[in-house]
Formats: sequence, structure tokens, C-alpha cells
Amino acid sequence: MLLNCILHFAEHFREFDNYYMTMHFGDDMDWKDPRYADYLEYNKTQLINTWRGFSSEIEVAARHPYVAALLKKHFPFSFLK
Repeated sequence: MLLNCILHFAEHFREFDNYYMTMHFGDDMDWKDPRYADYLEYNKTQLINTWRGFSSEIEVAARHPYVAALLKKHFPFSFLK
């Protein structure tokens, strides 16, 4: 979602990393439950496919130092390469 906002919807994207805000509904650790492993795998596959589908746009956007920093911070996943 963050990548989508950066690449397609944000004319002046800004990340506020000095504010500590969060919003939770219920137990936010449900994703660790082994019963949901199939959901995790599905979501991981979708992320990989999305990353690959937009890789050329991501590479162009990553030339901007702010985007490069955001990608490094939020997408350090080796399985996306």
C-alpha cells in the first residue's frame, strides 16, 4: 500500500517517522498463528508479484533519494529481489 501511494497517488509524499501513532482493532498478532499460514503465504506471493510487476517503475522512482530511503526502510525483504 505504501509503495502504491508513493508511485501513483502522492504528489508530495511525506513520511512522519518522528510521530508514534498506531491504530489497532483486536489482537494485532493473529497473523503469527499457524492456522493463518496459508494467508501469510498468499499475501507474500501477492507482494512478490506486485513488486515484480512494478519493478521498472520502482527502479526509476528509486533514483530519487527520498524514495530510495523509503524503499530501503520499508522493503528490505530479500525475497523480493
